[in-house]
Amino acid sequence: MLGKPTLVVCLDAGSSSEETITITSSLRGCITFDLKASICANNIHSGVGGGVCPNVFTILNRLLMRIQDYSTQEVIEELQLK
Repeated sequence: MLGKPTLVVCLDAGSSSEETITITSSLRGCITFDLKASICANNIHSGVGGGVCPNVFTILNRLLMRIQDYSTQEVIEELQLK
């Protein structure tokens, strides 16, 4: 029995049971960043510039898919820590 705790720290980690002390050695973590992409200096109506100017959403989506495989939700193998 551990006794009566005076401090409880809860992190994003699991525990095998309430009777066993569990130590987590690593977590996935979180990364935040601002991403800005621009194609043209001015707004272009899709009827005028559609097909001429690339779609910014498509470009950013393709860049993000180079980092994470959306079908498995895993970071691509080349970027995984080994």
